[in-house]
This record gives sequence, C-alpha cells and structure tokens, in this order.
Amino acid sequence: PLTVGKSWLGILLLVSHVPDAVFQISTISQVSTIAGQVAIVFQNLSLGEETERNLQNSEVLSYLGQQLLAADNEQQIYNLALEAIATTQPEQGATIFMIDEVGGDQEVELVAGWEHPSREQPALELGLRLSSKELGLFSMLRHGLSVVYNNGVVDDRFSPPLRQLLATLGIG
Repeated sequence: PLTVGKSWLGILLLVSHVPDAVFQISTISQVSTIAGQVAIVFQNLSLGEETERNLQNSEVLSYLGQQLLAADNEQQIYNLALEAIATTQPEQGATIFMIDEVGGDQEVELVAGWEHPSREQPALELGLRLSSKELGLFSMLRHGLSVVYNNGVVDDRFSPPLRQLLATLGIG
C-alpha cells in the first residue's frame, strides 16, 4: 500500500510475468520500503500544492481587505468580492443577494453577479427582487440559520421557487 500514517494514497502493485513466480521476502521488503517513500513524496507534493493555493488565496484576501477599506460605494464592494471569488475559485460563479425588509417580509435583491465564462445558464437581471417567504427562506433569514447542501435543486427542504432559482443560477 501507498500509505502515510493512516492515510491511504494508493497501491503499488508488484507483478511478475513469469508463471508461478514467487517473490523473495527481501524483494517484498524492498518494494514496501519504496512504496512508503513514494507515498511520502506524493503527500509532500500534494501538501506543497495545497500550501501554494492557500498562499495565493491569502494574498488575494489580503489585497481584498486593503481594497475594501478604500471602497467608496456598495457597487465597488460587490465588484471586489466577486473579483476575489473569481480569482480564488475560478471554476465557480457567484451571485450576491442583499436582504431588504419590506412590509414584514424580507426580500432578497440580486445586486451583483459573476458568471463563469464556460457555464451556460440564463442570465438574471440585476435588481431582481424575490420574497424570502415565497422562497422559503424567511425563517432562515429571520433566525440567521444557514443550510448547506450540494444538491439544493432536489432538496425538499427548499421551496419550489428556491429550487428553480438555484437551478437557474446553476447551483446544485
């Protein structure tokens, strides 16, 4: 096995094309040692890549923090946030909704969006306003609750209008 501690990374398979071949214990021991070294190299490579991504994300977030302090208006703040998401999560898209209290309901308004260039999805107009009650979000927003789920389009906890919105946004 290619293992580091209790983490399995893969398997090194030793095969002989000689019929009825039997491997010597010393050969198995050598291969096991090599497998352990290979596993450590793989793990170090993975950790190096992860460290590099984290460093890049930290630099982006540091830059974002500096730029947010200098932002003059809400649109600049939205754009900076979307730019940071586009830089740190380039395979994703992002949408920013803000909450507005209207006659006992909390409406969510689409204020900014960044659509991933390679994803095809219908564009939503900025300024789109939706009732949190109709979306089934009123109680979550009122109590500050979050629900994270990777397939919200079919989650029965979400209202049909919310599932439709998630599908339109390409989420879930």
